[in-house]
Amino acid sequence: MFIIGGVLLSLVTLQTKAMVSIAQAKERQQATAIANEVLEQLRALPWNSITKGAASYESSDYVSGSQLTIPGEPIVNEPLVQRESAISEEDPAAGSPLDGLSGSNLTLHTDPALPGFEFRAYSFVTRPAGTEDLYNIIVVVEWEPRGKSETRQVVAKTTSFNTRSGCGSDSTRPYASACQDFFVAEGSASAPSFYITGEAIVEEGETPEPGPHEILPGSGISEISVEGASVGVVIESSQSTKVRTTASTGSIVVYDMDGNASLTSGESVSVTASDSVSSSDVLSGSDILPTTLLEHQPDPITNGAIELTIVPGERSGNAESNTDVACDVWALAVHPCGTARASNNKQVLALRVPGEESIPLMELSHSAPSAQVARYPGGATHPAHATYCDNLSGSGCIEAVAKLGQYEANFPGVAKLSSHQLFSAAGRGFHELLRTGNVNSERDRDIQFSWGETVSLDPSEPRQYRSNEPMDPIFESGDTVVTAEPRVSIEPVHEYVENSDLDCQSESCIGRATISAVNVNITYTVTHRGETASFNLRARLGDTSASATYKAAPEAWNDDA
Repeated sequence: MFIIGGVLLSLVTLQTKAMVSIAQAKERQQATAIANEVLEQLRALPWNSITKGAASYESSDYVSGSQLTIPGEPIVNEPLVQRESAISEEDPAAGSPLDGLSGSNLTLHTDPALPGFEFRAYSFVTRPAGTEDLYNIIVVVEWEPRGKSETRQVVAKTTSFNTRSGCGSDSTRPYASACQDFFVAEGSASAPSFYITGEAIVEEGETPEPGPHEILPGSGISEISVEGASVGVVIESSQSTKVRTTASTGSIVVYDMDGNASLTSGESVSVTASDSVSSSDVLSGSDILPTTLLEHQPDPITNGAIELTIVPGERSGNAESNTDVACDVWALAVHPCGTARASNNKQVLALRVPGEESIPLMELSHSAPSAQVARYPGGATHPAHATYCDNLSGSGCIEAVAKLGQYEANFPGVAKLSSHQLFSAAGRGFHELLRTGNVNSERDRDIQFSWGETVSLDPSEPRQYRSNEPMDPIFESGDTVVTAEPRVSIEPVHEYVENSDLDCQSESCIGRATISAVNVNITYTVTHRGETASFNLRARLGDTSASATYKAAPEAWNDDA
């Protein structure tokens, strides 16, 4: 019993000391949290307020005259910054840790879990000798541990730099906004796509049955979609720049009467580059699409006699993102840039009937969508072929260009577009002219209809065109007749500029140029040996879009001027 009692007494003593150590560790943890909290409150104050200091400084243990010294810390005789009068209610520092008890630098903090236990936080602003635009913010938290007579402390310190270097303004909270201007630019382009769906065959006076319907009776196919090749480039730039480029071959999807996709093919590549030191992305990279991805065209849609053949065209393309490598002559190695290109070979839709030559319904020649975007930093070498970024002073400029090269779109017996070409561009930057935005868009040539009408592809408002009279059959021979009922929709070119704030500080300045696809809808009716089939062809003849956005950091643009 004597031995057991001795052991138990030792354990009780050890447990008591452990509980004291845990309590003291918790006190220090709470004090550290309070010091960090007070420090963050001070860091959020405007430069003009924090650099005036407090109206009075408490704690004779650290303050001697107008200097601060904290024993055990590398803070010795640092000159205190003190105001000439009390902090007014209009000052952002009012009620802050610099305006504590009786207008001093002292604030008291308690923990609800420890009633009656109090922490004292002292806030100091010093300006070390030999520095002009550098101030130290120091927080000391004191407390007396339970059961102890000595005072303990934790110290937190940070350095505040002059916000007029471009990271904000004197009158705003410098840590609440980015230190750099913000740029975003996007460019995208798509080759023509087309879709075929079965239509109900309705006799006069009858109500059409709900779909889906077979494209050719007996074929078991209700729909087929052929998406054209497409490209896209995006650049986001502030303190660092990120470039993302994509290229896609498009896709082919064939649906049966139950809505099941019996064939799907398509592939895309994507490349990302970033010059951020914390990014895992490469600085430059490229990728290439397989050139033979869509070389195997779908089987003809047939009902045993009539065949509808589809040639989607072979596709290829590449995507390239750079932050340290040149993009040809339009963006040198000092200009982060991205480029994406694709190629969509000739696309054909044709009808075959027994004993007759192939009847062409649609022929889309080779098309080449492309997009290029570059960020031209201020002070960099002037770009050789930039459209709008002809001045790289200050924060620089950003530009996006999207194109769909010349191609032919022919719907025999209905309509024809010759040398159709799309172009969209947008630029935005620091230069005086670019703050208000620059956009440009062009859609070349006209469209010629078989009924003798020729119209512009750039109407002032959305337009639809169709024949006012029944059209002659596009094919008629023996016991086969093919008729077409067309409708063509054209959207006007859309250019948009938003610059309610000419300096682009409170609101972003935006420039956008978009060319929507010309939509051609044709319902074909085929009568062969007394049997009738009907299907709809909808062709979207490519589109382009370019946009550029610029947002200035508060007053940073003025510092760079």
